[in-house]
Formats: sequence, structure tokens, C-alpha cells
Amino acid sequence: MRIYRTIVAAGLAAGLAAGCSGASQNAFQPVVVSGRGGATHPATSYEVRVGQSVVGDATVWTDTKRSASRSVDFRVEVKNRTGAPLAIDTNASNLAVSTRSDKHVVVPTPTRIQGASTVAPDATGVVSLAYELPDGVGPNDVTGLRLSWLLRTAAGEYRQSTEFVRPYADARVGTCPDYYGVLGYCWGWDQGQWVGYDNPADPGMPPSGAAR
Repeated sequence: MRIYRTIVAAGLAAGLAAGCSGASQNAFQPVVVSGRGGATHPATSYEVRVGQSVVGDATVWTDTKRSASRSVDFRVEVKNRTGAPLAIDTNASNLAVSTRSDKHVVVPTPTRIQGASTVAPDATGVVSLAYELPDGVGPNDVTGLRLSWLLRTAAGEYRQSTEFVRPYADARVGTCPDYYGVLGYCWGWDQGQWVGYDNPADPGMPPSGAAR
């Protein structure tokens, strides 16, 4: 039985292009790839708007490599385009972890924070947030991550979340005939939206119809 998953078409199209390039060796990559982090990593970029005011730009990515590590590192880069300081509120950030068994666990606080959380006017700052996977969840169990983060500005708060999935190994793209084999699933266009189903030929995924 195919287990379908839906995703915004524009975001997937960007992810397809990044996944097929073979450039990323990260354990996870953003669902929406709209920029580059650290010049080389697929990232999601945002125009930070509070009310009617544009206060800055933000870019979020992970540079965690494919490994058995239980720690996942994220980078939040913020360009302050105002005349007042703004802050990356690391205490308000959290990580939601999704697994193959459809388990969803929220990790409320990072285990390691690096970088200054306050960004001066007309300056750029980067904060690194590291999260440990929850007990009972191994690195190979994870299918998706959602990093929620918050900026505090003179104009008000800006809340956002960035979603990540496991990239599909380029060598196995051919196991999805007539579909795009990226992001850990087979993908195709169906009834006006991109849909994905578990690929039984991918040894990194459970057999089609298996309990998740």
C-alpha cells in the first residue's frame, strides 16, 4: 500500500533541484530550498517582516553530515536591516522530530548554543543550535525535522519554523521509474499536487505497506 505524503509544489520543486545536484552530503536538507547557508549548504531564506515593516533577512540550514550521530546542528543567520538591535531568542526555539512509526516528539531546548544571539543594527549574526535526538529515537528512525525559532525586534516578534527531510541518495534515483527519486521517497504529480510514497527499493526505508 502506498503511503502518500503531500507537500507544497513550489517547495518540492526547489528541493528536487537541490537533491538531484548531488552537492549536498548533509543528513537532512530543507523541504524548501530557497538559498544557501555558509555558501555551500541548501537553506531556506526568509524576508523578515513584522507588520508592514521589513526588519531583516534570515537563512536557516543544517550542516550535520550523514552519520550515526544523535546530535543535529542548525544555523540561523540573520541580517538586521534596522537601526535597532534584534535578538535571536534561543530560549524560544525547539525541534520537532518525526519518525518512521509516525511518532512526533518535541525537543524543547538545544543542548548547545554558539554565537551571539543579539545582532547589531545593519549587521549580520549567526547562531548555532544543536539538539540531541529524543530517547528511543535513533538517527535512522528520523524522517523529518521542524525547527521553530523566534526573532525579537523593535517592531515586534517574528516567529517561523523551517522543515527538513532526509535527502535521497543519488545512486538510488533509478529505483523510482517514472517518478522523481529524491528526499527519501518516490515523488510524482497527482491531482494538482506533488505526492510521495515509500519506495520499497530504497534500503533506507521500510517495505511498502510496513508499519510506520
